[in-house]
Amino acid sequence: MKRQPWLVALAVLVAFALNGQAQEARKDSRCDAPQYFGMCDPYVPGTMVSFPPKRPIIVVDTWHDGPAERAGVCPGDMIVAVNGVVAAENTMDRMLHEIVSAKRSPVVLAVKRGDQNLEFRVGRVRESTLAKLSCQKFFSARSIGRHAVEVPASEKRTEFNSYIDFLERLEQREGLTRIEGLDVPAGTPPEQVKRLLRYSSGGPENSREAQQFAPSGGKYSFGFSVLVLKNPTEVLIDRVYPQSPAFRAGLLPGDRVLEIGGREIPASGDVKALILEPDQERSLSLEVDRAGERPTVELRSELIERIVAADSRRDLPLPSRPLHFDPSIYILGIRVLYSPDPREAMVSQVEWPSPAFDAGLHVGDSILAINGVPISGISREELSNLLVPEGALPWALQISRLGKKKTFTVIPVTYRQAEESIGRKPARYQFVPQGCPAS
Repeated sequence: MKRQPWLVALAVLVAFALNGQAQEARKDSRCDAPQYFGMCDPYVPGTMVSFPPKRPIIVVDTWHDGPAERAGVCPGDMIVAVNGVVAAENTMDRMLHEIVSAKRSPVVLAVKRGDQNLEFRVGRVRESTLAKLSCQKFFSARSIGRHAVEVPASEKRTEFNSYIDFLERLEQREGLTRIEGLDVPAGTPPEQVKRLLRYSSGGPENSREAQQFAPSGGKYSFGFSVLVLKNPTEVLIDRVYPQSPAFRAGLLPGDRVLEIGGREIPASGDVKALILEPDQERSLSLEVDRAGERPTVELRSELIERIVAADSRRDLPLPSRPLHFDPSIYILGIRVLYSPDPREAMVSQVEWPSPAFDAGLHVGDSILAINGVPISGISREELSNLLVPEGALPWALQISRLGKKKTFTVIPVTYRQAEESIGRKPARYQFVPQGCPAS
């Protein structure tokens, strides 16, 4: 599974809705690699996919020089079936079980590309092997409940631990605690989290539908998602987004929803219309069951951008500019965490290919100054804007790495230049391998 191309922003909404559900099962703290269904560092074809409900799987991207890309699979392809299992007739869990394997055996993908019906027999390699193809590796982030994090291959564990420590401090400041590996608002009953995880672990006995906290392409949100259980009238609060209206109102993961706006849960279990529509600023009341008590929570929706920007755990740059595919924009290739009090900034992601990766920056590098300006004199909004350069002027980054000061010169390049350096070309919405359609 490959990360999405750099600058495909607001993917945070999708990640938020899927976090902790079918992506991974019980985790082995000794595993420094992604895990799925209890498998450490499984064999995968090297695709990043999206799972629209009851529709073919969408190939969002392919890992550079991975098996899927070498076989001819392209971003934008619609996977109709995997090993003969029809995607539109099965759950996301079932399809992931077909894609991910404990064995090296190949996977057969039935693909629709425009008017073409294609079939690819794709080999599988370990996810750690895919990371090596981009000069990177994985470090486990189990202590903060995260999936394995991709870092430059030259990075040391002690450097990465600086990032973990910094993020833990931000989470505490946000009023979050950790229960069963999940970030939840402080005060969440542990038994509610355990029940939630039991139902979200998949399998026919726990069949359910996760419903996102914002409509596709929506602008407003209350900041929570729900889980519809096998009994469709039983709906649980699944995730509560930090610093959202739901978070501030005291809604907690595992709360059972009894009424939405004074209306009982419909027999179909479809609560999208009640929660997500209309997509505008509006009020909503929820009556929930929490350990036998029945509090009513009053919410008012906010712009998604505002909710994302308010979360100090969200790395920079924030999605404050129009989100469209533009090969001519300049990139640095880093994302940064920022602490407002005291003002501190730390590299949280180093993209490949990018100028930051080539310069040698690492996750966990503490930024001391940018072009001679101390980080103490730069606000979060100013830093977010700085991280989207407007030209190729060199950047001087003074950092501290394990207590030692270093200075890096990073020269921005265009998105096109970075991707063309690994043999990719611009298509309609993203960069694709040379042999793929440009439309």
